[in-house]
This record gives sequence, C-alpha cells and structure tokens, in this order.
Amino acid sequence: MVVVVILMTAGFGSLGAKLADVKNNEASSWLPGSAEATKVSEALAKDVDPNDIPTLVVYHRASGLTPADFAEMDRQASKIVKIKGVTDSGVLTPDAARMLASQGKNVPSLVSPDGEAAYLFFTFNLGKDGWNKIVDPVSEVKKITAIDGVDVYVGGAGGQAADFIDSFQGSNHMLMIYTFVAVILILLVAYRSAFLVLVVIACAGVANVMAGGVVYLLAKDAGLTVNDQSQYILGILTIGAGTDYALLLVARYREELRNFEDRHEAMAHALHRAGPAVIASAATVAVGLMCLAVAELNSTASLGPVLAVGVLVTLFVMMVLLPALLVVTGRWIFGPARTGHRRWAVGAGSGLAVGAGLGIVGQVGSVLPLVIVGLLVFAVSLITLLQVGIEHWTRLHGRPEFGSAEPTQGGLWARVGSFIAPRPRRVWVVTAAVLAIGALGLMKLDANGLTTEDSFTTELKSVTAMNLLADHKLTNQTNTVQVVGDAGRIDQLRTAVGDVQGIGTLTDTRPLADGRAWFEGPIAPDVASQDAWDIVLDARAAAHKSDSSSLVGGQAAFYLDTKIASQHDRKIIIPLVLAVVLLILMMLLRALAAPLLLLGTVILSFASALGISTLIFDYVLGFHGADSGFPLFAFVFLVALGIDYNIFLMTRVREESLQHGTRKGSLVALASTGGVITSAGMVLAATFLVLGTLPMVFLAELGLAVALGVLLDTMIVRSVLVTAINIDLGDKIWWPSKLGQDKVDPEETAELVNA
Repeated sequence: MVVVVILMTAGFGSLGAKLADVKNNEASSWLPGSAEATKVSEALAKDVDPNDIPTLVVYHRASGLTPADFAEMDRQASKIVKIKGVTDSGVLTPDAARMLASQGKNVPSLVSPDGEAAYLFFTFNLGKDGWNKIVDPVSEVKKITAIDGVDVYVGGAGGQAADFIDSFQGSNHMLMIYTFVAVILILLVAYRSAFLVLVVIACAGVANVMAGGVVYLLAKDAGLTVNDQSQYILGILTIGAGTDYALLLVARYREELRNFEDRHEAMAHALHRAGPAVIASAATVAVGLMCLAVAELNSTASLGPVLAVGVLVTLFVMMVLLPALLVVTGRWIFGPARTGHRRWAVGAGSGLAVGAGLGIVGQVGSVLPLVIVGLLVFAVSLITLLQVGIEHWTRLHGRPEFGSAEPTQGGLWARVGSFIAPRPRRVWVVTAAVLAIGALGLMKLDANGLTTEDSFTTELKSVTAMNLLADHKLTNQTNTVQVVGDAGRIDQLRTAVGDVQGIGTLTDTRPLADGRAWFEGPIAPDVASQDAWDIVLDARAAAHKSDSSSLVGGQAAFYLDTKIASQHDRKIIIPLVLAVVLLILMMLLRALAAPLLLLGTVILSFASALGISTLIFDYVLGFHGADSGFPLFAFVFLVALGIDYNIFLMTRVREESLQHGTRKGSLVALASTGGVITSAGMVLAATFLVLGTLPMVFLAELGLAVALGVLLDTMIVRSVLVTAINIDLGDKIWWPSKLGQDKVDPEETAELVNA
C-alpha cells in the first residue's frame, strides 16, 4: 500500500507542478454570465480584445515637467513600441495627444493642469494567458522609462497585474515552508517524538502534492477556475486538516497500544474507533465546502470543489498511508523503551560519525550515492539524538507500553472536567456570555470591499501611479465606464450618460453587430472604491432610463458586480451550510437536541471570533474594512472546521455514554480528547495564521479570523461550553433517541468530581 501511494504521489506531483499553467487571476473571469459587466464584456468581445491589457507610464516632477522631459518621453515611447506584446495602436505620448487634439480629434490631454504629471498610454496583448506573462514586458518598460529627477511608475491594468504577480512571487513555496515549520514545532510539543513528527509531516506533504495534481486535472479538463487565492488556501487546508486527522488517529492508536500488545490489532481497533469520526469530519467539511459551488461568483463557486478535493485526498492519505507507516514502524516511532535511552544515544552518536565520514569520502571521491547515504545516516542519527534529548529534557516517556496507564485520565483536561462537574450551568452561562460580548465587535465590521490600495499590506508602485493621476486631476484612460446600447438611440444614450457627474469626455461611438453601438468615458476614482461604484450605479440608472436594453460595464463595474454577487452568495450559502451541517450531525449522533445545541455553539463561536478579529483589524493592524467575500469565507471555514471538533468530541461522548451515562461519559471524553483536540486546533490555527505572511489584506484577515476562531473552538467552546451543557442536561441531549430516556445512575452525581 505504501508503494502504491508513493507511485500515485509521483504521478499527481508531476501534474501538480503544472498548476500554474491553468490558473486564472483575471478578476473578470470570476463574475457570473448574468452580471451586467460580463454581458458588456461579451458584447465587446469582437471589438475589444479581452486579452488587451491597457497600461500607463506615469511621470511626476514636483517642480513641473520640462520640455526636455516630454522629448525624452517621445524617445522612450519609440523604444516601448518595439517590446513584444505592445499592440499596433502604438504608444500615445503627451506631445502626440496635443497634436491630435489640435487636429480636432477626440483625444484627452495626458498632462495634468498643474504641469507636474503626465503619462504614456499603450496596450499589451500577450494572448490568452497574457495576464500571467505580463511581468517581463512591464520590467522592460521600467528599464526604458527612467528620467533624472522624475518619479516614474508603471500603472493601469498592466502595472497592477505585474505588481500583483511580483508581490506573490515565490509566496506559495515560502507559505509551505512557514506552514511546515509551524506544524513541526507544535507537533514536537504535542508528540514529543521526532520520528513520529517526520512521518506525519511526510503524509501531509503527500496529501498536498496529490491534491494539487487532482485539482490540475479538474482545472484542465473540467473547466474548474483556479487562482492564486485558491491555491494558497488549498495548501494551508491540506496540511492543517491532514495534521488534525493524523493527531486524532495517532492519539487513539497510542491509547490502543496500551491495551493490545500486537500493534496490528491496536491499529485495527484505533481505525474502528477513530476512523468513523475522522471520516465523518472530513465528509462534513467537504460537503460544507461544496455548498460554495452554488455561488454566483465563479471564484467562490470554484473554490468549494478545489478545497473539497483537497480534504478528500487528505482523508485518503491519512486513512491509508499513515496507518500503514505506523504499523510498519511499530512502537519505536514513539521513542525508545524506558531502558533504551542510553543505547539510542550511543547509536545516534556513532551514526553521526559514520554519516559524516561517508559524506566526506563521497565528496572527495565524487561518489554521489555515497554522499546521499552519508546524509541519510547523519539525518536519521540526528533525529534519534533529538528524540532522546526530548525525553531527557521533558522527563516524559513517549512510547506507549503494553499495559501502561493512560496519562490523559489525570491530565489538564481531566482537571478542567473536575472543575466544571459541580457547577455546569454556571460555567456554560458565563462562557456563553463572554463569547457574546466578543461578538459585539461585529458592529464595527465593514465588509463592503477594499480599494486597490487598501487590498495590500505593502505599497504597490502601480497604486502610487494611480494616486498621482488622481492627486493631479489627470484622467485615467484605463479606468472607463463602457456603455452598449441600441444604435438607433445611441445619441440620447450618450447625452444621458454624459450628464452623469464623475464621467469624463466620452469617446466616439463605435458600431457593433446586431444593430448596437458602444462608447466609453473615463472615471477618476479607484476601480474598487465606493466612489467609482456610485458613478457606475448612476450611469446605469441614466442609461437604463434612456434605453432599457442598454448595458453599462467596465473595470469598476466588474468590481461592483463582484460585490453584489458576494452579498447574494452570503445570503444563500450561509443558511445552506447550516442546514447541511445540522443534517449531518443528526445522522451521526442519531439525535435532534444535541445537533441543535452544537450548531448554536458553532454560530456563537463564529460571531465571537469575527467580532474580536474585527477589533484587531481596526485598532491593531490598521486595516480599512474587509473584502465583501470575507464574512462568507470566514463562516464556511469556521463552521466546517468547528463542526470538525464537535464531531471528534461528541462521537467519543456518545461512545462513553453507552457505558457510563452522559454526564460521566462527557467527562471521560473530555479527558481523553481534550489534549488532542487542543493540539489539533493549535496546528490548524498556526497554518491559517501563516496566511498573514502574504501581502494581501483579504488573506491576512481570513487567516487571523479562522485561527482565532479555531482556538476559541478547541480551547473554550468544545472543551468548556459544550462539556458544561452536556453535564447540565445529561441524557436529554440525545432526545429523541433511546439514549434520551434519562437512565441516570443514582450514584452518578457523587462520582462526577472523581470521574
């Protein structure tokens, strides 16, 4: 089985390496076909090539641009026009614009009224995948356009696309490195076994590679939209969820190794006990994510299947490869026997010397196989020494010996249970009140979208270029409102749209097929700002009044329609996810009361996490609002992952309740699962928190909100709030199942504190 998975990893890994070839980061591809901006784009497809990338080079001299500066711009334009990808329309310079205007042409001025700023205008067309190829041409433009004493920036769609790609260059690799480092550190603390950590991390890596390959095939052959955002979240989710599933399985396997001498029998019982919970958890997350597929927004609809594939592939690896590796390695994977520390230390020291010797001999003799063997021996010896050191420093024995006592029954969470047992109602009421107070931060949440400048944690040169144009009252020809209407009523339509405040000089009317025509007019505000959206809404109102069949689109309209679609998706998907999760919990727990209570705790946890996160965004990080899609993504991740921990805990509660009754069973389940759920939460929180290293505000906010929500879920909601409610209500939580007939042992109450 191990060999089969390795071969599958190699095959899917080669496909996953091609994922960049099928990514689509163009914002216009995210909109549904029903959006007005999409309809305009389709109507203009023959007249305006969708692969055109309008680009500006903005020049600024505080003391005013000189005639020599304008002459140099003309010389630079003659070089830019030779760059591969620049269209035949050439480069429009300030001097050329003046000359055309003097001839009566409808050409805007490219020089600001104060004479301090000016720009060149041209268009790149690099073919279908041009948006991903834009970096090199823009770099050539930057090399050409330097002038002493003049600030020069490349802006427009071309400059922004290049800056976006540059800012994320290598981010996926660094994200994976940061994620693995964070997970390794947490697992070392949780497992205290270097070899076990290595096996778990290897399995998580395999899951990530295989998921990338499957997603590539779906993007290539099934039309699935994949972008940088979905790729980053996919990597985080596969590693985080994979490590969580591994923690749960290993914890139960470790427990069973104390009950069974034969490791194969122990693994069989571990899979029988923990397997259903892990499978149910993964299935719940996958189904919850698949709810995103009903979204109007293509980027959101595609993200659901991408992440669902990642979760299911991860489940396969953790249920097949990980158990096989654990059984093959045996108990020593957890560390040395109680009497074996000295032997391990001596062997590790000898291995370090042998490995170093083989490496040196191989290096001197240029024998590569010998070098590789030496490195492997050295690495294994180093890990062995680390393992011995961990047990020596912590004075905790890691290997689960047959017949030894289960340490969780006297650990931290057993003591927490003892604290909750005498006063469960007081505990859950106070806990719920504190979480509700945290939820008040939602009053500060502004999820109406971010401007281009506010969307990044770093300053982009292309944004500086656009700000210069706005500051110097210079029209930005790359940001226009495009209007399509009936050719017979186009003059009235031009008059109506031309009267809209904020729209600049309209271009000449150009004919289209089917008796239609179109024109456009520039707008000054940032394409992703409310000011720009207000202009688009006013233009649509005026246009529709003049010609009911007219359409208004453009770059700002794309962002506006994206916001509208996001708000629509939020209203549809959130209730759908709640309904799906409730049904799954009802089937899994075979009850109605418990699922409803658990769903309530998940919603409370989500509201509290989002409220606290909002306050951190505003008062600590200084972010200006949130993306319109942020609440939906945060909800789906937190609810799906929060239900994860509910399932882990409650399936164990149900198992123990059959033997001990619900109240005592809840305490036993908390003591048994509290540590592993907390560790799993810390791993998942750390992986999502790594998203904050990316320069995009949306991902940073999503990572922080999910990380905070997961920590609240695992340390407070699942372990304290849910346990307190279980103890307070007792067998009533299983209503209307047979467990709900309240068969409480009269001595149970007296035993609670000692459980």
